[in-house]
Amino acid sequence: MLTAKQSLRQFLRLLFADRLVGDEVVEIVFHRAATFGNEIKPNDNVTAFRTLNEMWREAHELDDYAPPFTNAALMQSLGEPPSKIQMSLLLHDVLGLGDKEIAEIIAPASNSVTELIVSGRVMHASRADGVVIIIEDEPVIASDLRSIVERLGGYVAGVAAKAEKAVSLIKKHKPDLVLADYNLIGEKTGVDVVAESRDVHDCPVIFVTGFPETVLEGKDIEPDVVIGKPYSHEGIAAAVSHCLSVERPGVRQ
Repeated sequence: MLTAKQSLRQFLRLLFADRLVGDEVVEIVFHRAATFGNEIKPNDNVTAFRTLNEMWREAHELDDYAPPFTNAALMQSLGEPPSKIQMSLLLHDVLGLGDKEIAEIIAPASNSVTELIVSGRVMHASRADGVVIIIEDEPVIASDLRSIVERLGGYVAGVAAKAEKAVSLIKKHKPDLVLADYNLIGEKTGVDVVAESRDVHDCPVIFVTGFPETVLEGKDIEPDVVIGKPYSHEGIAAAVSHCLSVERPGVRQ
């Protein structure tokens, strides 16, 4: 089970398709909570995401631009906060939060959380225009992931079951997104692939694995997003469509 900090980090990395920006915002959220005497406990997703929403909303309600090099200036530079539809979809389908927890976070007005999630799925049904590499040693799962990506409108440039081929594909095709398993044929893992290829080409990586805890506990790389096996098609679709449709932010301070 993800801690609140891990959930927030994965949400923000996915939201921006940029791990550096996502990680910086996480630290700001936790610092703000501690400053106001509302320290976020390890499993308190509600406080973590509520703090994010409050901080982001307040930055955009200012009458003028915030002073440079402030947290408010960073939040203003990231654009408007995500809609309740978008937030509900990602929290539910990708991170696995329950409807009750999501309702406490976003405080929906007239629509139920279920209605918001359904609306989000409809919006993301066909908007994955981009190049994807799949790293998976199980042919049936690789084929299933390919079908999900292609139904969304994405292009799968290659599938690799071994780390060496995966690194080669990433260097050759410069994908917009990588879907990676942890266990591969041979001695190397999906994490090794990311580490070896990141200096050449950096893009969002979604780990789809039966060993989510092992991936999350990696000392060298914490993945952008981890989806456990068995996975849901809705979860894969939401993560893929978002990563391939989001405009990566250019942060100005």
